[in-house]
Amino acid sequence: MSEASFVRVRQSLAAVIVAALTVPLLPAPAAHAAATGVRINEVESSGGSPGDWVELTNTGTTAVSLAGWVVKDNDDAHQYVIGGGVSLAPGAYLAVDVESAFGLGSADSVRLYESGGTLADSYTWSSHASSTYGRCPNGTGSFVTTSAATKGTANACPPPPPAAWPGGSAVANADASNAFGENLSGLSYESASVVWAVRNGAGTLYRLTPNGTTWQKAATYTLRYANGSGDPDAEGVVVTPDGIMVVTERDNSKSEYEPSTGRLWAACDDTCSGRSTTLTINAQGTFTPTATYNRPSGMSNYNNEGLAFSPACSAGTKQVLWADDSNDNGHALRSGTLSC
Repeated sequence: MSEASFVRVRQSLAAVIVAALTVPLLPAPAAHAAATGVRINEVESSGGSPGDWVELTNTGTTAVSLAGWVVKDNDDAHQYVIGGGVSLAPGAYLAVDVESAFGLGSADSVRLYESGGTLADSYTWSSHASSTYGRCPNGTGSFVTTSAATKGTANACPPPPPAAWPGGSAVANADASNAFGENLSGLSYESASVVWAVRNGAGTLYRLTPNGTTWQKAATYTLRYANGSGDPDAEGVVVTPDGIMVVTERDNSKSEYEPSTGRLWAACDDTCSGRSTTLTINAQGTFTPTATYNRPSGMSNYNNEGLAFSPACSAGTKQVLWADDSNDNGHALRSGTLSC
C-alpha cells in the first residue's frame, strides 16, 4: 500500500472512530405525548360538577403513571399536581377537578405537563362552550363543542354535517295538479310500475301506475280497522310477500327500507329541512346511523312525509318518490333519483 493510500485509510478510520464516540454524547430526544399516548380529551370550563375539570385519556397501548404530572391554565402560577399512585390504563379516562387549584376562564388554556416538565398536550379557547370542549373522534380528533358533558367517559361527539343528496339534484312533480290533495303520506313500490300510497282524513289506500312521467290512481280503497269501523290515521304503507300493510301514525318520523343496500331510511319533513338519515343494524342488533343527507338541491323544503325507492336501476340511478303531506303548489308527489 502506498503511503498516500495508508494516510487516506487512517483518516477514514479516524472519522469513523470520532463519529462513534460523538453519537452517545448527543442529548437524548425529549419525551413527547406520542410516547405515552396521554391526551387532554375534554374540558369543562363553566358549570361543571363540582366545578371546572379536565379529562385525560390514554390512547396508547400501555399504562402510564401520572404521578407528578401537572395541569395548568394559561397562567404558570396556576397548577394542579396529580398525586402519587395514579396510573392511566390504555383506553381509560381520568377527570381532574382543577377547581380546587384554579378556575378556567371564558378565554383560557389547559396545558398538561409530564412529571419531568415536558409539555404533553394543550388546548386554547376564546369563550366558554355551551357544553364542553372535547376531541372528536374521541381521544384523537380536534377539539369541538360536544353534544353533552361526559366526564370520565367517551366524548359525546356531534353528528357530522349532512352530506349532499346521493343522487340527482333535479326533482319534478310526479302527479297531476291537485290529484291527491293534502295528507298524502306513506309510499311503497310493489314493482317499477306499481306504487302504493296512503293518505289520512279520510284514510285511503291508492294503487298508482305510470302515466308518462307522472303517476295516476289506478285503484282507490277506503281504509277501516279490522273490525270494519273507524277512520285510520294512515301514514305508512309497505308491500310484503304477505300483502299490503298499512300503519297508523304514532309519531312524526317516517322510514323506508331499501332492500338492495340493507339500509333503513328515516326521513324528516320541513321541520328539519327535509334531511334523511340512513341506518343499519350493528353487531348488538340495534339500528345505528350511518349517514345523513340533505334533500336534493333542486327540491324546496316541502312537508314530505313519504319516501320510496324504485327497485329498478337504470344507468346507475333509480327513481325516488316523495309524498308531500301539504300538497304544496297543488302537487303531492315528486320524483327524483338516487344512485344505485
